[in-house]
Amino acid sequence: MIKLKIGFDAKRLFCNKEGLGSYARTLLMDMQTLYPNLEYHLYTPQIDESVSTDYFKNNSNFVIHTPSSKSFLWRYSKITEDLVRDNIHVYVGLSNELPRGLSKAGIKSILVVHDLLYKFFPEQFNLVDRKLIQHKLKNAIHEADRVVAVSEHTAHDIGITFPTAKEKTSVIYQSVNKDFRNKENINPQRSYFLCVGSINNRKNLKQLVYAYDHIPPDERQVTIIVGTGKEYKQELVELIKEKAYEHLFKFKGYVSNKNLVELYKNALALIFPSQYEGFGIPILESLHMNVPVIASSVSSLPEVVGQHGIVIDYNDHVALANAIKHISIKDSQTTYLKELKDHLHKFSPELICRKYVSLIEELSTLE
Repeated sequence: MIKLKIGFDAKRLFCNKEGLGSYARTLLMDMQTLYPNLEYHLYTPQIDESVSTDYFKNNSNFVIHTPSSKSFLWRYSKITEDLVRDNIHVYVGLSNELPRGLSKAGIKSILVVHDLLYKFFPEQFNLVDRKLIQHKLKNAIHEADRVVAVSEHTAHDIGITFPTAKEKTSVIYQSVNKDFRNKENINPQRSYFLCVGSINNRKNLKQLVYAYDHIPPDERQVTIIVGTGKEYKQELVELIKEKAYEHLFKFKGYVSNKNLVELYKNALALIFPSQYEGFGIPILESLHMNVPVIASSVSSLPEVVGQHGIVIDYNDHVALANAIKHISIKDSQTTYLKELKDHLHKFSPELICRKYVSLIEELSTLE
């Protein structure tokens, strides 16, 4: 039997500490563990030494490919020549794009789409970047033999924006990094709230500050904010100072998974008032740590929360305050953790990898 050679766009894996980089590393670690008989070929224009990728660099089951000469056109189109050279059967674009010419070269492809952020939050991109993202995604949707959306909501957005992609789009959720799995959380000392993610306008953390206005001073708990940001973070800090809430908000910046696990363990809840997400991985991390969630009722977030948290209108800071007061009541967190195991099964690495491998095997049999 021919051993399937699978190519992966690994730029984010080797260059991004969080977000799409974390997604790629988690998926490929899980796939290689569960399906070691596939050949895994990782294509990246460079390797950022500040990103933790030793697992891939020191594992002989992964073949890492970089361009022989640096060119901005490599990922756009030239990589296809390398895929033909390497006899790749199926190529997986893990981050919303594919190189040109795959179908003409006889290489089947899967495109993973995480979100359509450029369309729904265009203010987060300059005009040139927005046009470039739209151009790449449109071409990739057309090129792909199959499209994977990481949530039902993203699949819905794809169907509206690219109606011809509906029939070839399926939903495959993502899982959490192994650092967050199967963690016993015995007698947690729940003493603070936690926010995790980039600190920008879309994450909507000012609503949390306004929510504290509606919580009696003796009922307010500290909130720890994990993540990095620029202009919006500065605005957030200034708002906190204006309201004299500095003692209630602690900023941690970027933290490792090991340290993040410890922060989750003793949190009352994760607060995630985002205005839009393609998935919302901190929610899933939190639930794996047996910590309930307060999140917005928009985009993919209710899918990930399930019945294991409180969902609110992201514009309603009074509703957020009420949710915080409710979930602060002693032992109320445990009411949201019932039947959690069944919910988390939808995001298990076994289920996710099986779906990917089924797609890959299906495409490899097509002429």
